[in-house]
Amino acid sequence: MPKIVKNVGHEEDFKPGKLKLSVTKAGVSDEVAQKIMRSIKVEEGMKSSKLRNEIISHLNALEPQAAKKYQAFRKPVGNRTRN
Repeated sequence: MPKIVKNVGHEEDFKPGKLKLSVTKAGVSDEVAQKIMRSIKVEEGMKSSKLRNEIISHLNALEPQAAKKYQAFRKPVGNRTRN
């Protein structure tokens, strides 16, 4: 499993299940989530921000409303929220 570089600088194993869960929470079907997962090529050392942008690009093409919802969500980092 390749490692991705998180925004705070540490590396983490890429977890396909997390990707699928995040896009389905944005409102896409399992079928669309699987299509996106097959389309994304995760490379060793890929930055999580690049991965996020690729996911948004695919969502925009397939489900624009879900893309907006996905893009609006930002995970809290430490004691602050990234915008």
